[in-house]
Amino acid sequence: MKKKTRRFLLFFLILVLPSLAIGGYTVYKHFEGDFSQVIFMLKGVRQKDISKLLFGRFLKDNTTDVGTMADAGDEQPDSRVPVTVFKAFVTGFRDTLPALGTLKGYRETKLGFEKNGIIRTFNYKPGDLVPEGELICSLQKTENEIRIRHCEAKVAEANSSLSLAKNRLERATQKYELGGTSKSLYEEALLEYEKSTHQLETAKIELENAKHDLLKCDLFAPYEGILGNKYVEVGETITMNTLVCDLIDVDYMIVVIGVVERDIEKLQTGQRVSIFVDAYPDREFIGTVESLAPVVEGQSRTFSVEIKVANPQNVLLPGMFARVRINVFEQKNALVIPASALVRQKNKFITLVIDPETFAVTERPVSVAYATTDYAVISRGLKEGEIVVIGEKEGVGEGMTVKIIEEQMPEK
Repeated sequence: MKKKTRRFLLFFLILVLPSLAIGGYTVYKHFEGDFSQVIFMLKGVRQKDISKLLFGRFLKDNTTDVGTMADAGDEQPDSRVPVTVFKAFVTGFRDTLPALGTLKGYRETKLGFEKNGIIRTFNYKPGDLVPEGELICSLQKTENEIRIRHCEAKVAEANSSLSLAKNRLERATQKYELGGTSKSLYEEALLEYEKSTHQLETAKIELENAKHDLLKCDLFAPYEGILGNKYVEVGETITMNTLVCDLIDVDYMIVVIGVVERDIEKLQTGQRVSIFVDAYPDREFIGTVESLAPVVEGQSRTFSVEIKVANPQNVLLPGMFARVRINVFEQKNALVIPASALVRQKNKFITLVIDPETFAVTERPVSVAYATTDYAVISRGLKEGEIVVIGEKEGVGEGMTVKIIEEQMPEK
C-alpha cells in the first residue's frame, strides 16, 4: 500500500469517524423526547424514502411515535357520521307494470255447415279479409235444387186440386140451398175442399223447407274479419260436426296476460296500457284493461287480465307476441326521492333532512302518494331541493351533524 493511502486511512479512522459519532450522539440526546422541531423535516423526507439514510436507527426505534405525532399536529380527526344524500326533485312520474302476452281477435268464431254435403267452392284463403255477409264457401246444391223443383210441382198440383174442390163446393152449395141435392153430398164437397186446402199448405211448407235447406249450402261471414285456419278443401265430404274455418274479428285485438297476486290490486278496468310488437318495434299501440279474472288460475298462481286494443288499420294480427306496459300510476309535477330515503316508524314514514349550511339532521314526517322499489312520490312534508339521507342510516338521528361523502343524482 502506498504511503499516502495509509496516511489517509489513519486520518479518517482517528479523526473523522469519532467526530461523526460524537455529533450524531449529541443530536440524538438534544432531540430525545421532543421531536416537534423535526416533524416538518420528517414529513418531507418520508415520502421520498430517504429518511432511513438521514436518521437510521433513530426512525427505526421511533417510527410509530413520530407518525402519530405528525398526524396529531396536522388536524383533529372528524367524528361526523359520513352519509350519502339525494336532492328531492320535481318531474313527471310514471310507474308501469311489464307483462308478456299473445294477441288474439276480439271475436274468434269457428264456422261450419248445418247439414251434410260436399264442398263445392271456397272463395277465400287464410289471411284474407272477409266483409260481413260475403259468401265464404258453399256445398254442392244439385240435390237441393231438385227437391225444390219437386216441391214447387206439388204446390202447383195442390193449387189445381184446391181450385177443382172449390168449384165443386160452390155448385154443391147452390144445389143444397135450392134443395136440389142432399146434405151428405154438400158435406162431402166441403170436406174435399178443406182437404185440398190442407194439401196446398203442406206443399208450401215443404217448398219453404227445401229453400231453407238450400240456404244451408252457403256459408256466409257473420261479421267482417280475417279468415283464420281453413280445415277443409274443395271436394271434401263433411257433416254438421265438421269445422270448416275460423273467422277472426280484428277491429279490436285482445291481449291476455297473467298478473301475480301482489300486483293485482294495482289494476282496474279502463286503465291505460302501452303495447309493443316485434313487427313494429318503434310504434306504440294504446289499449285499456278490459276485464280482470276473479280467481287465481293454475299452478302459476296468476290472475288472467284481458286488454283491449284498437286495430283500425288491421296491422295487428292474431298470434303476434306482445310486450305490455300497464300504467299503474302517473302524475305530472311529482316530488320524487329514492325509496331508500324513507324510514318507516309504526304507521308513518319519515325522512332525514340535512341543513345545507350546518349539516344538522332533522327527522321530517312525510306523506307518500306512491312508492316503488326505487322511488317514492311525496305528497306532503318535503320541498323541492331539500337534501335527504339515503342508503345506510345507522347512527344518524335528530340533531346530529353529518359529513356528506356522496350526492347521488336521479337516473335519466
